[in-house]
Amino acid sequence: SMKKQLTFKVPNALICAVQLTLTARIVATVLYAHCNPLGYCHKSLARLAALSGCSVSTVRRTVQELEEAGRINARRTYVWSRRLGRRVYGPTEYSVKPLPRKGWTCVPRGYLKNTGMTPAAFVIGLYLYMAAGNRERRAFPSISKIAAAVGVAGRTVCRALHQIRRLKEFLVTHCRRFRGDFAANNYHL
Repeated sequence: SMKKQLTFKVPNALICAVQLTLTARIVATVLYAHCNPLGYCHKSLARLAALSGCSVSTVRRTVQELEEAGRINARRTYVWSRRLGRRVYGPTEYSVKPLPRKGWTCVPRGYLKNTGMTPAAFVIGLYLYMAAGNRERRAFPSISKIAAAVGVAGRTVCRALHQIRRLKEFLVTHCRRFRGDFAANNYHL
């Protein structure tokens, strides 16, 4: 049996896709985390909702949004029901865009268990993994840089960072300059 990888890859272009809603980026991240090496994922809407911490109606809307944006393809599958003696709908087959050669981020699978996060906090957490790079374990982007990259207000970034710090996903340290004013935060993964 193949051991499940401890990390999965997400395209950086998806994390910073400001034209997509935050929840669409979460659902796409969940699809990348659960797809096979060929980029296919077979999950019901209910399962995707449970994995992404959204409602089924939200997942249905975001899947449509991701399809219209050309990020995924969704295809109905059919299975044989012995009980009914006919074909019935199976789980939808989603295929994600293949990962680029470079320009992706490794995210620990454990990060997906933080379903208590707001959508903004979840996507900002993804951005911090991206900013740290795949070898480094720390990042120090400014709040305005995070806000611009993810497509939210600076105040939202501050609230999200407060939540991220509480969940102990990242160690956030405030850096001070010699003059005593604050510099960009330091984020340890």
